[in-house]
Amino acid sequence: MLLSRPISGPLMDKKGANVVIYPAMILFALGMIVISQAYVGIVLLIAAALLGLGYGNIQSIIQALAIKMTPCENMGLANSTYFIALGLGLGLGPLLLGYLIPISGYRGMYLLLVIVILAGMVPYHFMHGRVDKKLIDS
Repeated sequence: MLLSRPISGPLMDKKGANVVIYPAMILFALGMIVISQAYVGIVLLIAAALLGLGYGNIQSIIQALAIKMTPCENMGLANSTYFIALGLGLGLGPLLLGYLIPISGYRGMYLLLVIVILAGMVPYHFMHGRVDKKLIDS
C-alpha cells in the first residue's frame, strides 16, 4: 500500500481517478477471492498484498475526490463526512458480516464481498466515473 501511493496519486492527477479506482477495485476483489481460498501462509500474504493495493488506493483516492470535488468553503465538511462514512463502514461492516459467518463460513463471506466490491463500481461510475475524463480535459 505504501509503495503504490506515490505512484497512484500523481497518476490520478494526470490521468484521472478512473485509471486508479477501477484497477484498485479489481485488485481488492481479487484479494478477497485469494483470501477465501487461502490454506497456507504464502497465499494469505499474496491476498494481503492484493488487498493492500486495492483497498489502500481506493481509500486514498476516494478521499482525494471528496476534497477535490468540493468547493473550498466546504472542504472541512467533505473531509469529516468522508471519515464519518469510513468509520461507520469499518464499525458496522464487521458487525453485520459476523452474522453471515455461521451461514456461509469465512470463505463464503469473502466471496460475497467480491460481489459487493464489484457492485460498488456501479455507483462510482454513475456518481463520478463517467464525468472523470471531462474534468481532466477541462
